Amino acid sequence: MSLLQSKKDIEQLFYDEWTETDIHWSGMNFDIENRDEWIRLQYKPHRIDNNGLSYDGKYSGVIQMAIFAKTEFRSLALADIAISLFRGKKVGNNYTMNTLIKGNGQTQDIMYNYVDIEINISTL
Repeated sequence: MSLLQSKKDIEQLFYDEWTETDIHWSGMNFDIENRDEWIRLQYKPHRIDNNGLSYDGKYSGVIQMAIFAKTEFRSLALADIAISLFRGKKVGNNYTMNTLIKGNGQTQDIMYNYVDIEINISTL
């Protein structure tokens, strides 16, 4: 399983199943004007290698999501939905391990509430 294939599998799952808001894909331009809520999704790969003879290496990584909405209640509700999308799932050749809520609050201009989420994954 390649890093690129892991990214494709994660993004395809999200594309197929996320219907709540617009998606800001990592590395793509995204205009927030006239939007009340959206989610930003990014896959950050990590490679774990062991130089021993009995271990062939394993990919792992983090799915990072940042959710933006006009109210705290809505941002938290969207976070619950996003987390449930990946909970206990096998995505391609990856499985989700644990979820970390990194924080929540308001954007600097106080226009949006946000929730930052990380989901750790590992390759089977």
